[in-house]
Formats: sequence, structure tokens, C-alpha cells
Amino acid sequence: MKFSEKLILLRKQNGWSQEELAEKLDVSRQAISKWESGQSLPESERIVQLAQVFGVTTDYLLIDGQTEAPSDAPPAQEPAIPLRRVSLQEAEGYLLSRRRASLLIAVGVFLCVVAATPLLLLIAATTTAPPLLSESIAVFTGIASLLVLVAFAVGLFLFCGFRNGPYLFLETGEFTLDADAAEAVRDAEKQFRGRYAAFNTAGIVLCILSPTPVIACSFIGNEQLIMLSICALLWIVSVAVFWFVLAGVRRTGMQRLLKKGEYAPKTRSKKREEAIESAYWTVITAAYLIWSFLTGDWGRSWIIWPIAGVVYAAIHSICQVVMKTDDDS
Repeated sequence: MKFSEKLILLRKQNGWSQEELAEKLDVSRQAISKWESGQSLPESERIVQLAQVFGVTTDYLLIDGQTEAPSDAPPAQEPAIPLRRVSLQEAEGYLLSRRRASLLIAVGVFLCVVAATPLLLLIAATTTAPPLLSESIAVFTGIASLLVLVAFAVGLFLFCGFRNGPYLFLETGEFTLDADAAEAVRDAEKQFRGRYAAFNTAGIVLCILSPTPVIACSFIGNEQLIMLSICALLWIVSVAVFWFVLAGVRRTGMQRLLKKGEYAPKTRSKKREEAIESAYWTVITAAYLIWSFLTGDWGRSWIIWPIAGVVYAAIHSICQVVMKTDDDS
């Protein structure tokens, strides 16, 4: 019995359609059709997934001579509780909820980024001659305004979390989409790609331009202007982050439903990539803090972040190539 024949037999024994099997493996129905017709063979990691889903060994799937599954093979890994099916109405409701939440979350993150600007402006007011404010009043008012802005932002985050309550079951990944719902979400994702690219492009451009005010004012050497330029940097970055979050939350909702991207079954390369990313940014943060505390030059130590971002982009690209080659071998 050939692989294609075994695949058809096992799928029918479990009562699954090609669409249902495709959803379990996070592949297209066309891929299942090609495997069953013998037009192509799945990759090695898909063979392992098939063996786990059907509860057979990889040898049984690959060796043509074996016509029966090993008697000691575990039963097919069907959940004890049937997967919850997400209807078209539920999927549309969830995406609508994510669109509304994206704006509130983006505003909350925006407020967190700019929360320190009132404090910086008030401190700048104490350095004029004569001082416009006493240092104690400036610090008290600045910290109070910072706490108010952060508290309001946290309130927005909590509100979005409570409103997302009916869809918490989606976070476990233990669900399957109806055919109509899956098609609708895929169409929504395709339609959103243009806006997603535009939002991220605008954010990246703003991030690149954000140090401009600080660089320009550093040549002047005026302390008040430097404070104002730092505030301008924070506002520019906050607008960039606003666009990133607005696009990211909406796209994440679609990926969660389709089990794509970070919600897809993790391969070895994805796990290693996450470990490298975590270690890299931990080292960069430690280096920034050590440099800043030892030199006390907080006005210049921030330069480590744009440099680290550029270096990370290069490392990320190299890791993707190396890990993909490793997974394919």
C-alpha cells in the first residue's frame, strides 16, 4: 500500500474530510489533495505531524511494504473533548471585537510612551533663569501626571481584556473553523494586507526619523532645547508605536483564527529563533543599563537602541536562512 492510499484510508477511518485534516496540520486542502493523489509528498515535519495525528509510526506511513498499522501504535490523537467549531458569525464577531480593541490598545500604548513628557517639560521649566517652577513642584506634578496617564492606559488594557471574555477559548487554540468562517477570515486577511503594510511602513519611517530633533539640538547645546527634543522624540515614537499596535492587534486576531504565524504549531527553528531573540534583547538591555549607570550619560546612551535594531535585523535574516536549511536537512 502506497503512502497516498494509507493517507486516504487513515483519514476516512477517523471520519475527517480533507478540509478538517488540513486544519489540523495547518496546511491547505489542496496540499492534502495532492498528497492523496500521489502528485507530491509532504515534508519530513509534516510526516511526523501525520503520524502523531493518526497515532501511527512514521515507518508505517513511509514504507510501502507495511499494509497494516503496528498493533502497539497508540490510537489516533483525537481530543477527549471534541474541538469547538467556530461559526462564521463567531469569527466575524471576534474580528470586530479585535478591530475595536486595536484602537483602544493603541491609544493605551501611546499614552504609556508619552507619559514621561510632562515630567521632562516641567523639569526643563526649572532650569530657566529665573526658574519658572520650583523643582519640588515640577517633580511632584510631573510624576502625578505620569501616573495618571499610565493608570488611564492600564484601564484601557483591562477594559479590552474584559470585553474579550467571550472569546477566551480562542487563546487555547483548541478550536476549528467552519469552512465558511475560514474562507471569510482568509479573505479579510488578504484585504487587510495593504493597510497592514502601510501602517508598518509609516511606523518604520517615523522610528527612523525620531532621533532627528535630539541630534539637531545636541549641536546647539541648550539644555531646555535638549529636553524639548527628547519630548519630541517620544511623541514621534509614540505615533509610530500607535500604528504598529493598531495594525498588529487586527492582524493577530486573523492569525489566531487561522492558526498562522505565532499561533501555528511551532517548529524547531521557531523555538530556537525565539530563544535567540530573547537572549539578544536581554543582553542589549543589560548593556544599555550598565553603560548608562557607569557613565551617567543617559543623553547619549540611547543610541544603543537604533544600532541594536539594525544589528538584530541582520542577525534575524541570517538565522532564518541557517535554521531553514537545518530544518530541511
